[in-house]
Amino acid sequence: MTDTRGYFGLVPEGTFLYGCLRTADGVIFEPTRRIPASPTDRGMSGLIVQSTLNDDNVLHIDGSASAAAATSRGCSVTVEGDDELAIWASAAGAEGKPWRVTMSQDAVTWSEADAMELTGRLLPPGLQWHVPAPDKGILYVSQLYEVSGTADGRAVRGFIGLDRTWMAEGGMLYVKKDVLVGEQLHNTWYTWATKYTDGTYDAGHFMLANDRGGFALLTNERQEILRTTAVTGEVFPGEDRNFPKDITLEINGEKWEFLPDPHGIMPDFLSAAKKLPTPQNEGRWRRVGDTREPDIWFAWGEIAPGHGTTPTQRWRS
Repeated sequence: MTDTRGYFGLVPEGTFLYGCLRTADGVIFEPTRRIPASPTDRGMSGLIVQSTLNDDNVLHIDGSASAAAATSRGCSVTVEGDDELAIWASAAGAEGKPWRVTMSQDAVTWSEADAMELTGRLLPPGLQWHVPAPDKGILYVSQLYEVSGTADGRAVRGFIGLDRTWMAEGGMLYVKKDVLVGEQLHNTWYTWATKYTDGTYDAGHFMLANDRGGFALLTNERQEILRTTAVTGEVFPGEDRNFPKDITLEINGEKWEFLPDPHGIMPDFLSAAKKLPTPQNEGRWRRVGDTREPDIWFAWGEIAPGHGTTPTQRWRS
């Protein structure tokens, strides 16, 4: 997660922290921070906090919290001790409120001064996926954590991801050289986890995509891994082809459904002048017929109605 080497002809693009935190009375916080891999990178490089603390009771960006935090640019990245504790921290003298992230083999901390303090444990093992395109490929390495702490001074619980991406030189997610949006590959993409009241959990990544690009990566409390590209399904966008009303998938013959949180729509995030090419919506994934009672959960992802609502196979030159 800290190495500067490349893989499969791809180079580091960025490190992402993101997730969903809930209070006991149902307030949702959705923080994200991107740490660019290159000093010349012009993409997002700071903290974004969305919350339902507003009149709409849906996830809007908290501009004051986001603007107050120090940038990710120029941050220090070190590995310390025999236990190899990775540490990311805002640059000395950086304007704004300092931040710090640590990652060990099985634990994480995420501190945003005056805004958020989280500690958590890994839902093992880490997961990774690779789109093998030489000019627009992606290597995506992801670790998911169950966390607790405070946000805006309120006690919260939830899940976060600490992910890293590798892309072709100059590539960036959600821009022209990105295979997902630039090549209109995906119909939907979600990273998610659910812990149930009996202590069991499911966690992973789902992608429904054109050109045989779909996949499912799943793990559970027994660290059993499902890796498959046998994924079919359909996306059902809402009004104006916006936030999903429903998503249904069949994965290796097993049916799954997405339950969108009515307070989890993100009208401000990746909005592209409010046209929302990839509407983001928090919610929960479950197997159809699963009766376990959820304790905590997150499912941060998107649909891409402009890429189609069911996968297609397109001929390419």
